[in-house]
Amino acid sequence: MLSTPETPRTSGGSCALTPLKPGLAFHFDELTLLRGLNFTLTTEAGDLDLLGEIAGGGDFGMLGASCVELEVFGTRCLCLGLRKLID
Repeated sequence: MLSTPETPRTSGGSCALTPLKPGLAFHFDELTLLRGLNFTLTTEAGDLDLLGEIAGGGDFGMLGASCVELEVFGTRCLCLGLRKLID
């Protein structure tokens, strides 16, 4: 779950948007994720790309079968497999 003013972040981690323009105002919450498509985040663990669509590959509906399940910092995630990413 993402943090919002009503539901504060419960994890100890933090993340920030890497803006296209430094100083760009950005509010990272669930609504922003629902309205956006691709996000590049800088976290304490390193950079993280959240891609809703990949050029030439499609969206999750098209790529879901090529995903692999990984555990990332104790959370199970679906990630696009390297083979499909390279194709």
